[in-house]
Amino acid sequence: MFLQNAWYPVAWGDEIADGFLARKVLGRELALFRDGQGQPRAIANRCPHRFAPLSLGKRIGDAIQCPYHGLHFGADGRCVHNPHGDGSVPDVATPAFPARERHKLIWVWMGEAALATDDIGDGEYAYLDAIDLSVLPRGYMPLACDYRLVIDNLMDPAHTAILHGTTLASEALTRAVPRVWRDGDGIRVESWAPAGKPSFLFGEFLGNHDDPVDHWAASRWQMAGLLSVEAGVTAVGGRREDGLTTRVAHLVTPETETTAHYFWAAARNFRADDAELSDQIQAGITAIFDGEDRWMLEAIERSMDGEDFWALRPAILPFDRGAVMVRRALESAIKAETAPKPVTAVAG
Repeated sequence: MFLQNAWYPVAWGDEIADGFLARKVLGRELALFRDGQGQPRAIANRCPHRFAPLSLGKRIGDAIQCPYHGLHFGADGRCVHNPHGDGSVPDVATPAFPARERHKLIWVWMGEAALATDDIGDGEYAYLDAIDLSVLPRGYMPLACDYRLVIDNLMDPAHTAILHGTTLASEALTRAVPRVWRDGDGIRVESWAPAGKPSFLFGEFLGNHDDPVDHWAASRWQMAGLLSVEAGVTAVGGRREDGLTTRVAHLVTPETETTAHYFWAAARNFRADDAELSDQIQAGITAIFDGEDRWMLEAIERSMDGEDFWALRPAILPFDRGAVMVRRALESAIKAETAPKPVTAVAG
């Protein structure tokens, strides 16, 4: 089951221009497009007449023409034109979903439209707005695993020492004891590692792999699959704001129970306009996630073989606290959302 009443990223803004993009979200395939004013729209990608994919149709003004029999559907999903017979418009519609363009992404709310908030992520990702796309390392990757496995991964500092031993790992961070706490509407896990050698990646940024630094890493999760991951180094005993910091948005949207959409974007407080460095970071993060995380997450999905996570009785170690807190928070939100609504008796 999925949390319906939440904003989910479904595409980068520049993935949707004049045509349509078909993308499955929470088990439902959507047709994504822009209306005549350039605003993003999302409707179910299925004509209610004979179920043809509307994303294969044409834009006629603000409407979509079904590729099979030519019925036109407006941005609200309702049929607005019938090219056959006397032209009587049938009272049919395909579901429509609230859509917004924020922080260079298209977001969709799959639940009750009346509950859709104008805010997305409580401003956590507003920093992406100020970065020109030409120097913003970013990506999209389809994953053959449950989206919660991706969240587990990003809330788990311990796997870095093994899975990312030659890229992201820091000997000092490996020894650090992570702190976990509820942080506003989210859950945060953070590790602080003073006076140790930098990770390979930060050693490259510094141009020095040997001199000790103070190192930190933190992940903050928000409903339902939004994670902001910060990491940085500073001189031993120095202030964080005086050091080098990276801030990566990891945004995970369920496609089905066993597949997910993964979007990411990386910001930094150093050499921000260096396009060559942006290209290097783009290639590096893609290689790390694709070559180090993805194969493991998809292998875990295959190993679980459709069984429920808790039914498998996972061993819970101290560093799992953040990931476990997130799973419990998600389960509570889904349970509350699906609970029967109380019926108020009307006095006769």
